[in-house]
Amino acid sequence: MWITIHKNDKKIDKNSMGMPLTRFIRRFYCNKKVVKAELKISALGIFRIEINGKEIDEYFMPGYTNYNKYVMLCTYDLTEYIATENRISVTVGDGWFAGRLGYIAKREIFGTETRLYAELRLVYEDGAEEVFETDETWKAYNSEIEYADFFDGEYVDANKKIDGFAQYDTLPSAKCVVEERTFKPYDMEPVVCVGKLYPTQTKKKNSIFLDFGQNFAGVLNFSAKGKRGLKVTVRHAEMLSLGGELYMENLRSAHCTDVLVLSDEICRFEPKFTYHGFRYAEITVVNGSIDEVEITDIVGLVLSQDLKRTGYFECSDEIVNKVYQNAYWGQLGNFISVPTDCPQRDERLGWTGDTQIFCDSAMYNANCKRFYRNYMQALRADCEENGAVPSFVPMFHCVTQETCGSPCWGDAVTVIPYMHYRFYGDKKMVEENLPQAKRWIDFYKAHLNEENVVDGLFTYGDWLSVKEETDKAVMIQCFYGYSLLLVAKMCEIMGEDGTEYRALHSAAKAAFRKHLVDEKGRVTSDTQTAYLVAYVAGFMSGDEIHQPLVRAISRQDDTLTTGFIGVRFLLPVLCDIGEVELAYKLMKNTQYPSWGYSVINGATTIWERWNGYTTDKGFFNPSMNSFNHYSLGSCVYWLYSYVLGIQPCAGKGLRIAPVFSKQFGYAKGSYAFEKGEVKVEWRYVDENVRLEVEQAGDFALEFAFANKTIVSQEKQGNKHIFLLA
Repeated sequence: MWITIHKNDKKIDKNSMGMPLTRFIRRFYCNKKVVKAELKISALGIFRIEINGKEIDEYFMPGYTNYNKYVMLCTYDLTEYIATENRISVTVGDGWFAGRLGYIAKREIFGTETRLYAELRLVYEDGAEEVFETDETWKAYNSEIEYADFFDGEYVDANKKIDGFAQYDTLPSAKCVVEERTFKPYDMEPVVCVGKLYPTQTKKKNSIFLDFGQNFAGVLNFSAKGKRGLKVTVRHAEMLSLGGELYMENLRSAHCTDVLVLSDEICRFEPKFTYHGFRYAEITVVNGSIDEVEITDIVGLVLSQDLKRTGYFECSDEIVNKVYQNAYWGQLGNFISVPTDCPQRDERLGWTGDTQIFCDSAMYNANCKRFYRNYMQALRADCEENGAVPSFVPMFHCVTQETCGSPCWGDAVTVIPYMHYRFYGDKKMVEENLPQAKRWIDFYKAHLNEENVVDGLFTYGDWLSVKEETDKAVMIQCFYGYSLLLVAKMCEIMGEDGTEYRALHSAAKAAFRKHLVDEKGRVTSDTQTAYLVAYVAGFMSGDEIHQPLVRAISRQDDTLTTGFIGVRFLLPVLCDIGEVELAYKLMKNTQYPSWGYSVINGATTIWERWNGYTTDKGFFNPSMNSFNHYSLGSCVYWLYSYVLGIQPCAGKGLRIAPVFSKQFGYAKGSYAFEKGEVKVEWRYVDENVRLEVEQAGDFALEFAFANKTIVSQEKQGNKHIFLLA
């Protein structure tokens, strides 16, 4: 049974930006020895559990779903917490359910009334069982958290904190609500604190200015002592203005401000129902002086999904190392229940385009097996009956209809399951998603014109490309072809016949070459991305795109122009066609536009746009200018798969096939999977390359060297050593 607070008990401050968070409590006794205590719990909103004074330190449970489709049910083993006299407390906040959501920043998308569901089952030593469910025996009252919102922040009035158990008998009972909700088990790692950052501090007129040295997603914790009623605020920002103030314009309508109202005691401020994307913060006393408050023990908690890190990369070029680190930090900051686009402004959505182009980079960095299975479950739940895949997941229909059925974005339904299989060899992922992948192909087919060209669909195209724009008809037709190839492969993985999809691919290829390639072999729009996607779709060979692609790069003075979609393929395709030196050159480049340009301008995460900040024009239009987007960081895939040459083989083993260049004096790194770990290190010794590959675990290891020949090789224990010329 669901419980909520009676409306008459929901005391609302008219000056607040939200409603007080409800705290539900229950007292119970155990007069016999408990051998097992299992709690099943969910919420319409997000919850935080405390039992017998001990908090379960997980954030934003039960996670983000389309609540109209299903809610996740979490299970906790509380056996070690149980005593004779027990007290359980659960605070529920708006979260994604009722808080502001998406770039429309609208409240109460899924509902207005937060609710709690819980079932605590106790098994005693004598075999007897007892169950405590959420019902009218639970108490409900307003907590000291006046409001909490992902976009706006958390407001805590320490003067309103009460010991609910001390006043247990006088507190109102919860209101019971009977309603049907579809539960699905919570089956991935939770969001937790994965690290702590300590800032440099600068005292200003009436504030403490903080620099954590790293853009991250999380919250600021501190202790404060001062006069009762003083209001301490914390504002958060990713960047500084040219005048050295917090640059908050790019947050759009998000306030990103936390508030603590002091009591007479030392107050520890620890937000639990919000998070921010920031590097800088400013602590201010709005109704007094900062000198009236003693602020101590300031720490930034880095919040992310609790995924085991599986990969590391390093090379001789510090700019490239920083790009790699920036992409990893971007992954940390955007893996909050679902893979989001950004953690700071009023958006934070699980865009399918961003997700599909970065998923293999992410799977090198960390074990994302369960994380992406959860995301794909949410994706399937939100697909349209006609096969259209949403452009962000979970989906809500308060936005324009273009957010469903957009090529390059919707292709997440084919790309993510296939890449997942390559890394983990998990046929279940393919089995679960293949039917929807086929429906996505049917959606494409329903929009084929008489020339066999996909027509009439909206796409975001090569989002945020610079200097040149790729014809969207090219993008659409090529991603139709790309998905056809992937669906054919997925059919074959499951033992099905993929002939139908290969035949459709041949027809799509013929149409592409007839209508979107001229007699000189130039793809319509003649951009870098146009040739990259034509190659990846199998519509043009490496020989066919070689000269046009190199020419497209050369006319931009050997800089890239690719946006979100094209950038994922740029460096791998260049290596595939033999342009290894050009790929390395682009990776090392620090001229605008490039990965290195953001680094030399202070980036600590990957920017949303190549031109998010330029020395000649300053900040781009703040209406869409995030400084923590992992999308353009999909070059991480190339660093692992081409520079180190580590290529997963469906969970069975690894292929080691690095491509070398003297532009890196050395490169080293590692990758771990279920069967073991491999460490790769190579460095130039005069004109030769010394490669060492250390294997830990029983798995197949295959070697291939495209641009080198073997001079000598030996094996020392688990280490393979090659000298290559």
